[in-house]
Amino acid sequence: MLDFLLSYRISDFLLFSREIYQSVVADYNKAIWPIQIACLLFSAVLTFISLKPTAARMRISSLALCFVWAGIGWSFHLNHFLSINWAAKYFACIFFFQAMLFFIEALFGGVHPRRKKHPAWILGFSLFVFSAFVPIGLLSHVPLTEITLFGWGAEMTAVGTLGLLLMRQGLRWMQTLLLIISLVYVILSFLMRMGLS
Repeated sequence: MLDFLLSYRISDFLLFSREIYQSVVADYNKAIWPIQIACLLFSAVLTFISLKPTAARMRISSLALCFVWAGIGWSFHLNHFLSINWAAKYFACIFFFQAMLFFIEALFGGVHPRRKKHPAWILGFSLFVFSAFVPIGLLSHVPLTEITLFGWGAEMTAVGTLGLLLMRQGLRWMQTLLLIISLVYVILSFLMRMGLS
């Protein structure tokens, strides 16, 4: 019985191949062009906010994250990924829920920056910059049409959000929930990538 269960691989649970997933990402990138340029500029603004944070800027970043998570839930999960994966509608719900949490945080505030020398801030800043400006897909010879970064790519947005959350403090239950949702999505994406490789 155990041998039977261990014979399964992650790829056995995926409903699509790597090529099909990459073509969906390429179609998505083409459909949303030139939003990618706006996302890169937005990432630069968030980098500035991270380096020079104020209470008002932190609320603005929460509001911006609300729109990013809702936008990816709608444009990627519901309009593209759903065509090859029935579970995408549930991912979209998770993205909408995360967006709602960021909206509540933007509305009521209570977010404060961490000290820049704090290890969590350093890790968070590194994760955010990595997700926003480093197209790691190019290292594995992924065509430029299939590259995603923070702001329009679901995986990299979850990684970047983890980074931004590590750089700040707020209501403990809210920050914990936001971190858990981002981390769970990163883990699921990593497992999917492992299954596709």
